Amino acid sequence: SMIHVQDLARLLLALREGGEGITHQVFEPDDGRAHGWTHTDLARSIGSAVGTNVHTIPLPAFALHAAAALDEKFRGRNARLTKDRAGYLAHKDWTVAPSRGVPTDIWQPEILTREGLRDTAQWYREAGML
Repeated sequence: SMIHVQDLARLLLALREGGEGITHQVFEPDDGRAHGWTHTDLARSIGSAVGTNVHTIPLPAFALHAAAALDEKFRGRNARLTKDRAGYLAHKDWTVAPSRGVPTDIWQPEILTREGLRDTAQWYREAGML
């Protein structure tokens, strides 16, 4: 699941008002995309935001961990794929629990993830970093 920082900030301000209806509640906010994002969908959306086509190759967890071990062996501290990153990528479910969604009368996301990715890419372009 994804969430734009401005949406998250709005949520935190809305929760600051508190009230007995939300005291001691745990919420899992996201961008409202049903079933969250797959790695492939997210990679393609990032590629679209930066103006390139992305082709993904799904790898099983053991292959990611093996690749991380090799990267760490050959690059040491400069490894791009580390064991912890491999574990992060191989996690089975990064989506929020619908039962822990924020009640819609308190908050709803306003910024689509693709829009946020596009705006982020534009910021990087303007900063000369992309």
